[in-house]
Amino acid sequence: MSSDAFDDQYETCAEEMESRILQGGLLNQEKQGNLELNKAWNEAAEKWASMKGQVSVPKGFRDEYGVAILVYTNNQSKVYYNFNEAVRSYGSKNGGFPYHSLHFFLTRAVQLLRSSCYWKPWWVYRGMKNIHFRPEENIRFGQFSSSSTDKKVALGFGNHSFFTITSCFGVDIGRFSYFPDQKEVLIPVDEVFKVISTTKQGDSNQHVLETTRRRCHHYNCHYLSGFPKIFPCPSGSSNTHIQDS
Repeated sequence: MSSDAFDDQYETCAEEMESRILQGGLLNQEKQGNLELNKAWNEAAEKWASMKGQVSVPKGFRDEYGVAILVYTNNQSKVYYNFNEAVRSYGSKNGGFPYHSLHFFLTRAVQLLRSSCYWKPWWVYRGMKNIHFRPEENIRFGQFSSSSTDKKVALGFGNHSFFTITSCFGVDIGRFSYFPDQKEVLIPVDEVFKVISTTKQGDSNQHVLETTRRRCHHYNCHYLSGFPKIFPCPSGSSNTHIQDS
């Protein structure tokens, strides 16, 4: 599913990757090579410094994780769109990926903020304008995906395709967000959903997705390994993903 998407979960290599990014200078290198990222990161770091005292975080949650969430949720920045596109198309591009640091910090933030999905999955909504979507049995979004617990908020982002979703692995990032009123739940790249129904209501395509309580990732420790490590998803999974255009 979404085999082009960069879905690395850094299993067994999180400490080494973090060292490469911080002590090894990868973050600074990526910022220097990307003016938009540099601007967005520095602005987010300043905002995080002013708000982190009022935000409860789990043990091991680094400042960089909070900054990464702020960078991602600032959809006024080009980084939001460029990062999503780079994540979705990772496997089909021959060029470099300029967001390894942001991807790692965002992934780690989601991992640490995640609660047990067996207690109470999130019931969220996602509105999109122009997308390519082939309804199949099982899908992934193929990128980090913002959703909201407030249906009206989600409708504000588009109604061409509207998703009602139960998510097992999404995390509440409202308290970290640039826009806390959006009541945002961030769905990770690797969560697998079952398509329950697809209907047409006027000009809107309505999709209901239910979490399979499974995750699937094709990459692991990819940056450090120097060569692809592509893991197959379980049988019965499709290669469909949902893509903004």
